[in-house]
Amino acid sequence: MNPTEEQELLAALKAAERSGDAVAVEQALDSVSLYYVGHGRFAEAAPYWRRQASVVEQATAGDSRELGTFLHNMAVACLIPAGLVAEARATLSRAKQIYALHFKPEDAGIRQVDQLLYDLPI
Repeated sequence: MNPTEEQELLAALKAAERSGDAVAVEQALDSVSLYYVGHGRFAEAAPYWRRQASVVEQATAGDSRELGTFLHNMAVACLIPAGLVAEARATLSRAKQIYALHFKPEDAGIRQVDQLLYDLPI
């Protein structure tokens, strides 16, 4: 792990936030969240994934395929490995609701979410 890289990513996020550029903020959030995930620091990544989900929702729509896919990925890459089971379940349930608007029940995305929900501990 490189503390300098982490600080640079966090500084880039602050600069993007100061600029007010939504695209730059989303990219910076993505970089920070993926940095933490890549280093197995899933709980530290979660707040950045959450913020990015909000940005994606604002940039697309509350029922867009993009948001559904983002939420699905967020649960798989961050929330489940972090042990945030209740949040993962809620996030996957929302992704499934969104997917249901765009896909057939037998499509791969919906089946994957169903399996993840089934596999999560209660």
